[in-house]
Amino acid sequence: MALKGMLRRIASLGVSLAYVGWSNIKLRNSDQCVALYFHGVTVSQAPLFRRQMQWLKSAYQIVPLRALLNSAESSSRVCVTFDDSLDNVRENALPILQELGISATVFAVPGNLGQKPSWAIADDHPDRHERISTGEQLQKYPPALIEIGSHTMTHPDLTKLKGDSLANELAQSKKALEELMGYEVVSLSVPFGSYNQETLRAADEIGYKVVVTCDPVPFRPGDSPLCVGRFKVTPNDWSLEFRLKARGAHAWRRAWQALKSGASQHQFRRDQHLADNASVVG
Repeated sequence: MALKGMLRRIASLGVSLAYVGWSNIKLRNSDQCVALYFHGVTVSQAPLFRRQMQWLKSAYQIVPLRALLNSAESSSRVCVTFDDSLDNVRENALPILQELGISATVFAVPGNLGQKPSWAIADDHPDRHERISTGEQLQKYPPALIEIGSHTMTHPDLTKLKGDSLANELAQSKKALEELMGYEVVSLSVPFGSYNQETLRAADEIGYKVVVTCDPVPFRPGDSPLCVGRFKVTPNDWSLEFRLKARGAHAWRRAWQALKSGASQHQFRRDQHLADNASVVG
């Protein structure tokens, strides 16, 4: 199994390198912002995370998610985000971000603060037994550098909710975090990367200004900030893996997943959502 995983990573690197070569020719003048998302950063991973952030700062302009509200800006940019607000991020990643002056967004689930994850997560998942920050610990994040965003109230699959259930899940989380942090919560990360047209419409109506997904899609000028793709990264990524992801080179995965699913799953139809619902998410 370990060998199979290693071979899969090597194959992925090969495809990503080919994608970079193609995009340098085809998309040479296309500016973009790549949003990265982590989950936890353990003590042993902290040195690896430090090297990633040092390289990222040397290679890109790192901007907060709020910067995407001015999508007309033209430069190669990166956003750093963390889902679930695990406390090991506060303990191990925050000092590094502060030292390097790197802004980031931490997405919290206010209905699960101070506990271990209560949502669906495999028993052998590395974050299964990690504790989530308490409200008081979230308040200690420096607001000039770290912004708290919503990861919903209880971390459900939003596509399974309708009407008031969906609206309450999004609105209650926003309200709880705003009362806790003392500032407007403008960003939402959809749990499990699962969303649809109704999700985006509800988020817009409730007042979210940036909605991030798990679609491996770079954000480009003219795109709607109410549907921003992100690239999954971990401190254990190989150096070349991480650099390719920051370059947006794993965007080929979206097409591959769409091909495997017959292009029927909503999370791989981002462009169609934006085209069909320009009045909603524009």
